[in-house]
Amino acid sequence: MDNLGPLILYTLLLLAIHTALAFIPIVGWIASWVISPALSAGYFVYIYKRFRGEPARFEDFFGAMDHFAQLFLVGLVGGILIAVGILLCILPGLYLALGYMFASFLVVSRKLQFWQAMETSRRAVTDNLLPVIVLALALIGVNILGALACLVGLIVSIPLSFCATVVAFERIFGETVAPPPVPASGAIRID
Repeated sequence: MDNLGPLILYTLLLLAIHTALAFIPIVGWIASWVISPALSAGYFVYIYKRFRGEPARFEDFFGAMDHFAQLFLVGLVGGILIAVGILLCILPGLYLALGYMFASFLVVSRKLQFWQAMETSRRAVTDNLLPVIVLALALIGVNILGALACLVGLIVSIPLSFCATVVAFERIFGETVAPPPVPASGAIRID
């Protein structure tokens, strides 16, 4: 729980940035839309370091800015394709929204170009579709509960959603998730 503090602080910072930009007609709205992919990917940079046991500092939240252009393109192209998919019977758009959920993580962690990241993410999600759907529904439920708590709960549920998504990313793409240790006797115990 000691690691939740920086995540909550970053969430409050993003809320403040987006609220301030919302008060600037047109230019602020566009700026908010342009910077959102890189700011959201900042959660990944910080959480991924913590997950891998590396030291993480608050400034790591801004480490995704090194990939600003590719993250912007993931947001732009992915958003357009998802919107077109929703217009074409809703299900294709929902599939693409799920399919692209790891694209920004791939841009940051594997330094992939936007299209390669989007396609790699989509193929991996397709191969793991049922667990990803369950994860997405669980995260939607958690964030609905956060919203029902007078929106204050979102300050906790949003970072926790990113944590769960990073774990899923690591399970699907990663090398750092070690298998559970086998007991010395060689027998596998189920507790």
